[in-house]
Amino acid sequence: MADVGKRKAFSVEDKVKLIRKLQNGESQSDICKEFSLSKSTVATIWKNRDSIISAYEKYISRCKRLRKVEKENVEDTLFKWFNLQRSRNLYTYNGRHSPGKG
Repeated sequence: MADVGKRKAFSVEDKVKLIRKLQNGESQSDICKEFSLSKSTVATIWKNRDSIISAYEKYISRCKRLRKVEKENVEDTLFKWFNLQRSRNLYTYNGRHSPGKG
């Protein structure tokens, strides 16, 4: 087993290198030693290989982590909310109620 020390954050590019080595037939234990990772970490990277390679191909290689967006349409939802508030005459501008009596 690899000597696992302090936590490291691997970039998407590093994970792709690891995946390529596994695809080329290199053993998991050799990769664990080379990257100083546990077998479970290598297995998790292998399990998520499709999303990692997809992110790499979309030029997200500088990211350390791949995070899923909770709400993809936040701007649309915010705009709908703003229009609703405006239609109810409830929106404010610089802390003052607008339009209406000042």
